[in-house]
Amino acid sequence: MRVQQLAIPEVLLITRDRFADSRGWFTELHNEAALREAGFSARFVQ
Repeated sequence: MRVQQLAIPEVLLITRDRFADSRGWFTELHNEAALREAGFSARFVQ
């Protein structure tokens, strides 16, 4: 997951990495540590 700060204050561009092999692909939908490192302070729980 890549988190990029945009020119507009408090707006982030979140790009998810896609990992593929012969079985298909996997995408990490949420990474709290990566978001926190980028300054995103909200916490999501299920």
